[in-house]
Order: sequence, then C-alpha cells, then structure tokens
Amino acid sequence: MSVEQNTGAARNRVTGIQLDDGRVLSIEEAITETNRNHVQGLFAGVDRHGQRYLKVRLNDKAEENQDSVSLI
Repeated sequence: MSVEQNTGAARNRVTGIQLDDGRVLSIEEAITETNRNHVQGLFAGVDRHGQRYLKVRLNDKAEENQDSVSLI
C-alpha cells in the first residue's frame, strides 16, 4: 500500500492497495477489479458527491457493512 503526504494538511492519503498475491493496484484499479468480482473482501461504492470509494467487507450482510469501517 502506498501513502501520499498531503502538504496542505496534516493528512495521509491511501493511493493503492496490495493484494495477497503481491500485486499492487491503484485505488481506481482496485475499484474496477472489485466491481468485476476479482477482489474479495471489499465493497466499491459512490458517495453522494459522486466520489468512488472502497470499504472493507466484514460479511455479506450489507446493513452490517455500510458504516462499520472507515473508507479506504
């Protein structure tokens, strides 16, 4: 996983994820692969502002996954 320093604010931003097979994907690639069901354990969604995001899938019950884990 790579993290990028945002110099305008004291925040770090996730810019990619590493899969258990060693591949590293950008967030956009991870969203695409999640939507194609090629990545397990994640939800891909769109917030009310149109921003695409990933969330960890705790189980298959959507109501238990919605706000349980911070955005990736």
